[in-house]
Amino acid sequence: MLVNADALPAASVLPSDLQPFLQNKAYSLDPDRWEIDYRNLESLLREWLSKGPSVVDPRSSVPENLPFLCDRRDQEEAFVELMRSSESSTGFIACVVHGHKWESHDELLQRFREEGVLDDLFHSVEEGAAFYPVRLSRTRLKAGRFSDELKSVLKAEVVRRRGIPDSELASVFTSLARPLVIIVQLTWSDCRELGVSAVKNLAEAWVALGASLPGAAERLPFPAMLWINVTYDGPDDELPAEALHSPLPKLCSVEEGHIREWVGLDRVRPYLSGKKRELLDLPSDPRYCHSPGKLHMERFADAVREIIAAS
Repeated sequence: MLVNADALPAASVLPSDLQPFLQNKAYSLDPDRWEIDYRNLESLLREWLSKGPSVVDPRSSVPENLPFLCDRRDQEEAFVELMRSSESSTGFIACVVHGHKWESHDELLQRFREEGVLDDLFHSVEEGAAFYPVRLSRTRLKAGRFSDELKSVLKAEVVRRRGIPDSELASVFTSLARPLVIIVQLTWSDCRELGVSAVKNLAEAWVALGASLPGAAERLPFPAMLWINVTYDGPDDELPAEALHSPLPKLCSVEEGHIREWVGLDRVRPYLSGKKRELLDLPSDPRYCHSPGKLHMERFADAVREIIAAS
């Protein structure tokens, strides 16, 4: 831990018995931004501790993320393009992920994290990103106060200082120690209640917030992303394209071609052990399909675990 220091000391100023510490990673804790640095450090440690052993035993239980390596390439490519198009902006980026609720929106973000997509595009391989799932006030959103609600959430959930003036938010972002991802969940019923433009208004308010913070556009060290999950309940529920801001392609169901590609992945094959045929037959199994040849991602994940776990 480095307190009031930006870098490790030179070996020449340390006694010989302390010099081996210079081979380790360091993390800075600045008293002027203690709240953020401490929470980021806590998140890093929890993520590190949760990884457990690095050796994969094919006989062990199926990893939670294994089924979600299937059929998300379109979204990944669109996310890459979104990030590239945002490189010259303020660093405040809004990403809209939409589709049926059983298409597992959160697992798409988890896939991006585990695949290193976020760290690569955020230029934060060493730091990782800080994730904050938040709940928004429907009252403020219904009144059109999108910017006010975003500021309120940032103060309460990220900075943990509800009373700070808006003017101090700029210093929070210009001192980010790692990328920031704010995760918001909206349902089809929310969108009907708030108006079809609510998603777009929320995303645009986030981008505008970055542009309004003094100095943030020039000095933001890492991106700050608003990740909006829009979940639909019924097969015919869908917001029009003009009501979405920078959306990724709609999360669609898994089909036979996607499964064929998935069973061939190096990280998947060790877990199949003679179950490949059963998995390829899933699109023709009415127990799992919501329509001929189509499985929602969540049902596909359930089926994968059931088949692989069977003796």
